[in-house]
Amino acid sequence: MLLGLLAFATVGLFLVVLLVKYMRRSKVRHVEISALQFLPELSEARQSRVRWQMSAPLRSPLFWLRFLILLTLLAILLLDGVLVPTKNAPALGVLVAVDHSPSMAVGRPTRLQLANEMADKIVQHVTAQGGCSRVVAVPHTAPSNGVGDAGVSPIAMMHALSASLEDGPCRWTHLAVVSDLPKPPFFALSDAREHEKVAEGEVLSADPLWFQVGEPEANSALTGADFKAAGLGGDGARLSLNIARFGDTNSDLSLVVTGPRGQILSPDAPVDLGKGQEVSVTYAVSEPGTYRAELEETGGFALDNRLALSIGAMSVLPIALDADVSAGALANLARQMAPVVGAERDDAVRIGFYSAEDGLTERGIYLVRGEAQGVNALGYFQKESPLLEAVDLDLLETLKPRGLGRLPEGFRAVAAGADGKVWIAVRAGAHPAVLMPEPAGGLANANLADAQHLTWLVAFINAYRFVNQDRQPLLDVSHVDGAGARIENLAYESDTAKPLGTNPALDDIQPVSMMGEAQSPLWPWLALVAIILIVAERVVALRLRDGRTA
Repeated sequence: MLLGLLAFATVGLFLVVLLVKYMRRSKVRHVEISALQFLPELSEARQSRVRWQMSAPLRSPLFWLRFLILLTLLAILLLDGVLVPTKNAPALGVLVAVDHSPSMAVGRPTRLQLANEMADKIVQHVTAQGGCSRVVAVPHTAPSNGVGDAGVSPIAMMHALSASLEDGPCRWTHLAVVSDLPKPPFFALSDAREHEKVAEGEVLSADPLWFQVGEPEANSALTGADFKAAGLGGDGARLSLNIARFGDTNSDLSLVVTGPRGQILSPDAPVDLGKGQEVSVTYAVSEPGTYRAELEETGGFALDNRLALSIGAMSVLPIALDADVSAGALANLARQMAPVVGAERDDAVRIGFYSAEDGLTERGIYLVRGEAQGVNALGYFQKESPLLEAVDLDLLETLKPRGLGRLPEGFRAVAAGADGKVWIAVRAGAHPAVLMPEPAGGLANANLADAQHLTWLVAFINAYRFVNQDRQPLLDVSHVDGAGARIENLAYESDTAKPLGTNPALDDIQPVSMMGEAQSPLWPWLALVAIILIVAERVVALRLRDGRTA
């Protein structure tokens, strides 16, 4: 630091001396004579022999050359350590990613074999160009193991390829993906090499070259299932299986569903599995446990033909009515929705009136008695809350709810009046509960079959569903292999009938000039400029000296 300041001061001093030298001009004319004896005696000088001219340096080429030399030396001192990007020689590094997901086993030859052949062509082209390449499998399974044991989503593929860019012997300039799927419209990598730039200014590998292999092949798949618990409406539990057909599939399909004890189930109604692109088959189920479904077809992709379905509970929770609501319209409604049991049951949904003295510790629905005085418009409400699903908010105001100014501990507001008092509130967790208004005119006089109470009925059914949903999920669905092991992400593998797109040409893979990868110090270039200026200054000085001599 001290040495730099001394050098800076030295260069500044030289600049001052240079200015003084060129601004200071002598007023005395030098004349050479042969003898002093012919001259009279000279008188003493009465004025300064030197005059100062501000414009004198501006007319001197030597001043400007020497001034530029000193400025260049000063810049070398000030810009020491500054680095500038340099343009490297064209580079070519290609990361070739081969899709090893389960659908790559389809076809003869298989899509994986076609993909490996395409990868070999890419590598040979890169080698002929003098470039560097590397082949990776996505998911990261060894090529000797064939296809992977799980599907791969486009997002998972992006993360895997971004990680692959972090290492390797090459400076990556291109990414080539070989897959049986068309390129997703949103596929883009988060570059792991700090966003290197190519000469055109694009982010490296942001738009990979996508090669699609494999002719379209028809396939049928079990894509999922739905479950409706028994109780709500008085009907039994139902399990529905969803089948999708891709391409012109074989119409000779059969579906076998077995229950927890190995018994074969029959569908509610016969279904022609060979018609339509999507088919749903419904079965009556009567006990919890693991159900298995298998779709039998000729050809196609087999891994998506088996489902394991775990049903945790067969019905909704029973209802326990408080004494003051155990008779009348609400009791009749409750019996249509679920079994009504005694209050001693811990697994029941309690239904009763709200009381500030009640701890409200049980799972339940608590009705707030009374009506608001005058008209009270709706204020705050949670639009996406399941409690307000299909509820007409305008008709909700006609109930004239008596809102609560203060909620019990653990509850949060779902809907409130313009005065800020809460009409509907919920508590989630291990013991879910709902606070809501009683029907218009009071529960004792309410005719729940009347159309004017439709809004209240919808809200009440939503509340009952809410207090049931916080239990263990009723249905867990997964694809499995022949041994019963789970297979993940098969939703991305089933559509093997996608048409082939247009692949890029191998000639599109060319070396590119990289900017910003290498850097060099700036001072050697400034030193070169200083040397050129010094040479020019000497040449001009010699020419001026020769002119005066002549």
